[in-house]
Amino acid sequence: MCSRSYPPRRTSLTVGLGRERVQLVLRREGAVLHVIAVCRPEVAALVRRALASADAYVRSSGDSLRASVQTTDASTVRS
Repeated sequence: MCSRSYPPRRTSLTVGLGRERVQLVLRREGAVLHVIAVCRPEVAALVRRALASADAYVRSSGDSLRASVQTTDASTVRS
């Protein structure tokens, strides 16, 4: 496994998922990518599956992903 050095980075973005929106907050600390997804309960299972796929991809490159999904009502997830 190759040891990589990454500068700390932070960003956020909103992704459209059909008629729903998912807000993503990303932060990198070394080889660890932290992701918080904020979405409505109706799409939480799909978002968790997507994050599991992302985890497999990130691990294949020797890094790690720490992800969580937080659900909220429609009024806080803006498009």
